[in-house]
Amino acid sequence: MYWSASFALRVDQAGRQSVWLDLAVDVSLEQICQRCLQPVTVAVHAESAFRFVASEAVAEQEDDDCEEDLLVTSRTFDLAALIEDEVLLELPLVPRHEVCPVPVKTTIADPEFDQADGKPNPFAALAALKGR
Repeated sequence: MYWSASFALRVDQAGRQSVWLDLAVDVSLEQICQRCLQPVTVAVHAESAFRFVASEAVAEQEDDDCEEDLLVTSRTFDLAALIEDEVLLELPLVPRHEVCPVPVKTTIADPEFDQADGKPNPFAALAALKGR
């Protein structure tokens, strides 16, 4: 896993100086392929820029008018949680291999399932009762 975070002072659209966080994350994660149900390594790359604002009220007010993501300035800022959130947002909804390493079962019926196993069908007894 590789990640980098850098803070900078930049001038925003209104001409005010603001604190920005540039975040980059590269990680490979093991997931389960949804086609063949085998492990698949998923490469995740996330790059984001965040502008810090003074309060939740300011963030709500400016959120619709700005293109960048906003974070509220806090003494207890959790960078690890932010990195985790960015990785989760970049994960594919359906992880899968480009080409699965095992044959993918494409039918839902198992031919061996339909073979008679010597037991009487319980629904046949119900059908007999229906005629009475």
